Amino acid sequence: MNKVVLALVLSVALPHIAETITAPSYFELTEYFGIFAYQAHWTMSAYLLGYTFGTAIWGSISDHLGTKRTLILAMIGFAVSCFLSIFATEINHLYLTRLMQGLFGGSVSVVPQAYMLRYLSFKDRAIATSQIGQAVAVGPAIGPTLGVWLISINSWHNIFIFLSVSAAVISSVLAFQLPQSDTHEHTKEHISLQSIIQHTLHYSIIMGLSISIGFYFFNQSRFYYLDHLNLTDSVYQIVCVLVAVSWYVGALSSEWLLKAKVKPAVIICYGAILSFSCSLLMLSTPVIPPLYTPYVTTMLILVLMVGTGLQISNSITLALTPFDKRPGVASSVFAVFNYLIAAIVTILAPYVIGNHLYSIPETYSIICTILIIFAFTQKKKSFSLTV
Repeated sequence: MNKVVLALVLSVALPHIAETITAPSYFELTEYFGIFAYQAHWTMSAYLLGYTFGTAIWGSISDHLGTKRTLILAMIGFAVSCFLSIFATEINHLYLTRLMQGLFGGSVSVVPQAYMLRYLSFKDRAIATSQIGQAVAVGPAIGPTLGVWLISINSWHNIFIFLSVSAAVISSVLAFQLPQSDTHEHTKEHISLQSIIQHTLHYSIIMGLSISIGFYFFNQSRFYYLDHLNLTDSVYQIVCVLVAVSWYVGALSSEWLLKAKVKPAVIICYGAILSFSCSLLMLSTPVIPPLYTPYVTTMLILVLMVGTGLQISNSITLALTPFDKRPGVASSVFAVFNYLIAAIVTILAPYVIGNHLYSIPETYSIICTILIIFAFTQKKKSFSLTV
């Protein structure tokens, strides 16, 4: 991994750590601000709301200011908003600063992709995207553990001290490691929003559904593991870590396959087959002796997550390849549709399918069936792209 890609990976990792790092602080927040537990949970909701808006606006900004300047500006804004959280005296102040953190943090779903699209070759960009995917997988997983450790030192304020200092350091790294920011010459070429949507929507569906598999797991699996499989909370936490590791393995495997000159479109198909096969096998768990059900189910979920890891980074590569003239806008449109699809599936699935014992296998089988259809109906020109 060269220094430029490492700088981009660091910039992507921190806002993803920030998604979950505050989760262990909810009890402390309820006591400090005198609020209910559900109000403390809204601090994460505020962050994710801001993050969603951020993905929509930073692409256009980067096309005008340049990707390097935009990424540094966003990281500085992230550092300042984290620093302001330290001085929150009311919960509404913390909501506002968390919203700002998400707004600035949303840039990392857009600007690094735009930067790579502008400066890296197809092969290098595909590999770098897989490496960034590894950071995206690990970030939210280590957030809670890191948060517990920071709180144990003193208080919840340490979380935001850590985030603000880290963001300031990363801003400096970006300033020194990234080449000179791009000029405005690329922005003169007009690319219609319709053409961006027409090309990226197919890959947005693949990526959005792949992301939703992970979102749905963290949203529903605690109920599944504790109430249906009768496992302890500590075992469930271990499973959550293993899921993050599986995402990492998927992204890492994608990097290895790309270096072996396997085309991104083919890797997407590999991932879809892997996920689809595991989802079908999960439907057969009722015939497995109850003693082995937790082990078999967990193993299938982990392998399924590896498949989604293979699909995510390569969908990004193929979706954005034609838009090197306006990479920022294309990245924003792509990211907005990704998270919109993921959010809709995650929210609606429990209401459509329910929360019964087999809800996770049924949900995953439906999602993976759609995924494999879209994986094998990619535009033929995708398969002709060389690595």
